[in-house]
Amino acid sequence: VYATRGQYWTMHSHTDVFRAATGQRVAVISKYAFSFRLTHEICVYESFCTGQQPYEEVDGVPVYTFARLTRQLSLWTHYTLQRYHCDGTFSTVWEIRSRYWFAAKVYLDIWKPGMDKPVGSFDQSYTFDRSILHSYPTTFDTWISGGADVRLFAVAVVAIDMSMLESATDSQSDRRRK
Repeated sequence: VYATRGQYWTMHSHTDVFRAATGQRVAVISKYAFSFRLTHEICVYESFCTGQQPYEEVDGVPVYTFARLTRQLSLWTHYTLQRYHCDGTFSTVWEIRSRYWFAAKVYLDIWKPGMDKPVGSFDQSYTFDRSILHSYPTTFDTWISGGADVRLFAVAVVAIDMSMLESATDSQSDRRRK
């Protein structure tokens, strides 16, 4: 349904999300370069508010802020996905948190504020899901409940995967320096 293409050697590590069948651009994910917490800005190619100013241009095309995924400072994996409003404020769409305190695989539940059950999940498919070159999971099973914005969910899953990759890369770099 969707595909991605990363742009190397960019200040903000842009990743384009597009429809696999048609190549139509859906969103671009950008990482904040100098942020205390790992944060990914999710921008779309069409403004959703009258008079909305572009966030930046990607390949000469204006993109507009839509959502933000932030990794929270926590002992376990915890993200917040917030959506922009026309007045520049945010509202939390989902909290994405580890299902278990300790696990051999990645198990994340997606919670909508005010709900008593998760509305989705993001789970590592295989226990030994590692490649020779990387030490991070590469295959996930995901689901989201009916009525959710599937496009936002797909882009958020890509941003979570990017964040996990970034975290794994940072920890490997730290080990090599010691």
